[in-house]
Amino acid sequence: MPRRIWTAAELERMTRAEQQAIFEDSIIWNLDDAPPDLVARLREDVERHIAEHEPRRSN
Repeated sequence: MPRRIWTAAELERMTRAEQQAIFEDSIIWNLDDAPPDLVARLREDVERHIAEHEPRRSN
């Protein structure tokens, strides 16, 4: 189920505690719950970063 998107106006009408609760509810703690395309893109980015910045090891 898609997550709700809050407008700035809606957030401005909320208390700080309500805003914080929405923020905390939006955190994905388990990769299995994350959208697969997002995980794939992030994995590619990390692998590219490692390839560009880690020293190459010889066997």
